[in-house]
Amino acid sequence: GAVLQGADVCLDFTGTDRSALICAISRAPIRVTYSKFSKKFPHRFAYSGFVESNVQTRHTADYHTDLLQALGVSCENQPLQLNLPVDSRPEVPKSPYAVIHPGTARQEKYWDPESWAKVATSLFESWNLEIVLTGSNDAHETEHLAAIRRFLPVGIPVTDLAGTTGLASLASVIAGAEIFCGVDTAAMHMADAVRTPCVALFGPTNPYHWRPRHTANIVVRSNTSEPFAPKQKGGPMTSISPDEVISAVSEILGRFSV
Repeated sequence: GAVLQGADVCLDFTGTDRSALICAISRAPIRVTYSKFSKKFPHRFAYSGFVESNVQTRHTADYHTDLLQALGVSCENQPLQLNLPVDSRPEVPKSPYAVIHPGTARQEKYWDPESWAKVATSLFESWNLEIVLTGSNDAHETEHLAAIRRFLPVGIPVTDLAGTTGLASLASVIAGAEIFCGVDTAAMHMADAVRTPCVALFGPTNPYHWRPRHTANIVVRSNTSEPFAPKQKGGPMTSISPDEVISAVSEILGRFSV
């Protein structure tokens, strides 16, 4: 409570009754949320100002940084940037490597294990990159990673770090990679933030809102292609072919040669 009441600025990204109350309790001179939350009568008195922004027509990062307009700050279309602490990277190959992060909390965003194995094989055989698998220790994700390994040909060097990294160490592993390949999930945003060349697979989610935005990335999307737009419907991950992803990998690594 004391910390809250010493605040100069309170930005409310959620607009719930609870967050509005906390914002009011803070007594910060600047208390801001989105205009759409001003419709609730009590909320009108919890904030000192409201900002116009529509999540449906904005990249998610821009939608959130729009609240900074109340401070006179504009962050339009700014790529993410993550400054890592002292290197806490776990054991990774000493030779150049690629990170594959196939898991996510939403199973409809999983891609076929055999397809991932084909991409991993191409990364090794065509680009001489060892494979580092990352992910959580979630049961579904662990099973998915095991299936990918079963499809890999004998002799493909693989380091499996799934379930062994925290956020900082995972970001460090990704930062050290020559390329990141993964689905729309937090690890993909880490690759974006540490500027690792990235091939990002999108199925049911819309890259208009969630795509990586640094220059060294390619989005592979089921059923749609750039320019992406609001309200585009997605499709099943099965509509993405291994050849599409391998082609994107080749384009990225050809541009940013290892």
